[in-house]
Amino acid sequence: MGRFELVLKVLVCLFFTAAVAVVVSADQQQHEDSVVHAAASSTTSSDAKFFGGGHEDWSYSSPPPYGGSSPLIPVYGPSSSASPSSGPGTCDFWSSHTSSLPSFMTIFDTIVDLFGLLSSGTFGSSTTLLQALTNTRPDAYGALLRQGSAALINSYNSPSFAYSPQQVRESFNAALYSEPAAAVQAVRFENANRGYVLRAP
Repeated sequence: MGRFELVLKVLVCLFFTAAVAVVVSADQQQHEDSVVHAAASSTTSSDAKFFGGGHEDWSYSSPPPYGGSSPLIPVYGPSSSASPSSGPGTCDFWSSHTSSLPSFMTIFDTIVDLFGLLSSGTFGSSTTLLQALTNTRPDAYGALLRQGSAALINSYNSPSFAYSPQQVRESFNAALYSEPAAAVQAVRFENANRGYVLRAP
């Protein structure tokens, strides 16, 4: 009987220890989730102040998250020298200079053709490049579609553009995950389209 009681006490102790560990682990996970959420909100609000309006000088601590390393360097000029919305490389420029598109690209190419099937879930399967560049959708996905489409053209058109074609596609598709991610990536594409960020030689 004494041995049975001892075994029972050991089992109770083990059960209690495991229960405490589970509770502690859950608390830690909840804390980590809160920290990550706060960081994401901070990043989004910081980048979003440049979204859709006039651009001021700004900086960021890491290059756009398209996976893998890239020889990107930030290039910033004074606000007075910022390119107008219709400057070379912008959405407005490409929508009105369609004859200057890369030879293999037309205004009738679909976004699915250019960015892959994943984009159809957000933008449909028949949206064309011209519709993408001129869309007036007011949310972050609309901005991502405009700026991402211009970025893809620029990536083929200019060897100094901040992203390669593959990096544009990867960044674009990764940003479809959520509207905050779309907003941040749209801003990054727009700054690249305006020439604020160039590829390192």
